[in-house]
Amino acid sequence: MAGSWYIFLNPVDTWQPAFPPHYPDLLHAFVPFMIFSMDGISGILMIFTGTILPVLAIGAYVYEKRSPSGDHFYAWFLLSAGLSFLIFSTHHIYTLLFIWGIAGIPLYMLASGNTEGLAATGKKTLILFGSAHGLMATGAVMAVALSGSPFIDSILLDTSVTLHRVSFLLLLAGGLMTTGIIPLHGWIFGFGKFATSRTIALMPLALMRFTGIYLLIRLCHDLFILDFYSKLIVYILASFTTFWGLAIGYTAKQTVIKMIYIHIAAGGLALMGIATVTTAGLIAAVSMATGASAILSVRILFYEPTLPQVGRKEEGWILSVVNRLENSGYTDLYHVASKLVFSIHRPLSRLHDGVLQTYLVWVVAALVILFLLNGILYGH
Repeated sequence: MAGSWYIFLNPVDTWQPAFPPHYPDLLHAFVPFMIFSMDGISGILMIFTGTILPVLAIGAYVYEKRSPSGDHFYAWFLLSAGLSFLIFSTHHIYTLLFIWGIAGIPLYMLASGNTEGLAATGKKTLILFGSAHGLMATGAVMAVALSGSPFIDSILLDTSVTLHRVSFLLLLAGGLMTTGIIPLHGWIFGFGKFATSRTIALMPLALMRFTGIYLLIRLCHDLFILDFYSKLIVYILASFTTFWGLAIGYTAKQTVIKMIYIHIAAGGLALMGIATVTTAGLIAAVSMATGASAILSVRILFYEPTLPQVGRKEEGWILSVVNRLENSGYTDLYHVASKLVFSIHRPLSRLHDGVLQTYLVWVVAALVILFLLNGILYGH
């Protein structure tokens, strides 16, 4: 908290590690990726995150006393918190992309479990997260190639240019998924149906929402100059998400269903404020996102010890595609891919039938590819 407040009062601060000359050249080559920078919006989000995390920890402890579970919650809690702070401070867009991919690991592990419902929830969440991450990787490479710089404060592209708009929309997928904006909102319902209260409070309601809002702010305010059509696309997504969430939530009878839809609607309102590209809209967006997350998280942790099943018929083209990908052939493909990459499969078998193993390979491969691209383009 003290560090976050210092960052907020000192809005411009950049630092990076320095290795002695006799260290291997490989370490020096990674130095450009390890530049970290903080500004006002990073400080504000870190303050909110640092404030809500102790509340979530206390609530999770109380929940554990009522309903013990063996999901290693606190290990993933600490990892998720650390990754969130890294995302808020990363200065290199490829480093941001890599850390974003790693953040999918605790999300998947907390969504997964030994029951059939939790296993399906984990796979659906990882598929949506991984798909959005792949789109982000493509958009990031395009943004760097078009702007000539991999640093967040140096990328400024006008979306009136077609390629710039494509790059913006690809990067936008990551923010839409974590914030819970239509059409990448379906993973939240799996959490509501099968995950524990403390997991819902930590992931969809708090950390995923905060990191998603941060990415959306960077995209709309720092990385891109939005033209009329780009703003129109964002406004349509935000408006539809807001009205859909409020309409369904208003008619819902169960408390947990109302909270899920209110959470989605709040994300739409926050996105609408961000898209205005004004200071007032930005303040309103951050206030809406953080306030709603805090209230809903506390409500779930302290007043909903046992969440009922969400009575929602899972339909739609995204879930239809996900269900197709979850057939036996898809699972076998994951096993084959993981066995090809890992020579020792048994020690890693606990990582949920090879799904997470394959995703880890994708993240590491993305880092290697981005490192090579950075060296080719900029000679680092």
